[in-house]
Amino acid sequence: QVKALQVIWENFSFWSEKNSIHIDDLGRNFAMNPQCGLKIKAYKKAHKNRGKDQELFILSRYLKLIKDCDDFTLLKHRDWKDYLLQAAQEEQQF
Repeated sequence: QVKALQVIWENFSFWSEKNSIHIDDLGRNFAMNPQCGLKIKAYKKAHKNRGKDQELFILSRYLKLIKDCDDFTLLKHRDWKDYLLQAAQEEQQF
């Protein structure tokens, strides 16, 4: 279901497109807020993949990296895993 973040932004002045991220496994749910969308891998077959699925753990690392960003609209969330890999490589250089 498409979510209209604009409703939240209009009713709660603290929140805006600059500090909101819509995380979902269905890209079509970002139709109304494409710049705020961050697509993750779907969690399927929980009974088989419970111990293997690392998507939310990896996502948490990305969110920690960007937590001090003043404007999330400047980020390309579709490349979030690439950004995370790049940050890890830079960290290894030091």
